[in-house]
Amino acid sequence: MTPDDKTRAAFANLQAVLTGLACSMEARMDERCPYRAREDRCTFAGGCANQRRESRDGERMMWCAGDHQLRRTRP
Repeated sequence: MTPDDKTRAAFANLQAVLTGLACSMEARMDERCPYRAREDRCTFAGGCANQRRESRDGERMMWCAGDHQLRRTRP
């Protein structure tokens, strides 16, 4: 096997793995947010369209205001 053949095989393998990941992510886009914890607390450290900073029960926390589904940001 030549070095070019090895490179092509490696790229084909990488493409297969990434295609599988992309398909899995697209299938899960409409599922419940994985960062929504018990009592609707948001555990995601970054910014999210569903995050709300508000006070509940005397605590100032990040809350998930989503409708149990991820919001799509692309058209």
